[in-house]
Amino acid sequence: RQWVTEIADAFEQHFDLSAFLFDTESLNGYLPASVELKSEYTVSKPSAKAISITFELWNYTGGEHANIDVVTLNYSLINGQRIGLSDIFANPDEALQLMSQWTRTTLSNRYGSGRKQMVLTGTEPLVENFSSLTLTPTGVCINFQPYQVAGWEMGIQKVDMPLEALVAAQPLTVYWGR
Repeated sequence: RQWVTEIADAFEQHFDLSAFLFDTESLNGYLPASVELKSEYTVSKPSAKAISITFELWNYTGGEHANIDVVTLNYSLINGQRIGLSDIFANPDEALQLMSQWTRTTLSNRYGSGRKQMVLTGTEPLVENFSSLTLTPTGVCINFQPYQVAGWEMGIQKVDMPLEALVAAQPLTVYWGR
């Protein structure tokens, strides 16, 4: 609740409507019809030991479309602490390599060769490319930001990866109740 409240407060504090008024001639008198911040979330509970909350934060400030940010918060229900990649896998570097290969194959099959460079760049085995992981009962759901692996018109891209495909990264299976 605190995290969500802080995001809403920051949006209100930092949005400056006067920025739209600096040069009304070049804007042709345009002002956004509305300004909004909206969030939806889903909850995944892979076991009695972990929970994932995946937020889709939408903010609209007058552009052609809203901005979306996908944020996942994973928690250990053993100690109540947030958990990240290095808490989920004994070998996070291997997890990044495996997720990179898996998502490249999945997304290439999904899109064909039409988005090859975008997929390659957006799935490099870097922490920032795999920053939104939802723990699911069968593995992980890898959430990609808009424009990370596909254009806005394709929507938020999600790729499910079974826990068995991550064995080499030594997942801490307690979070999956195994």
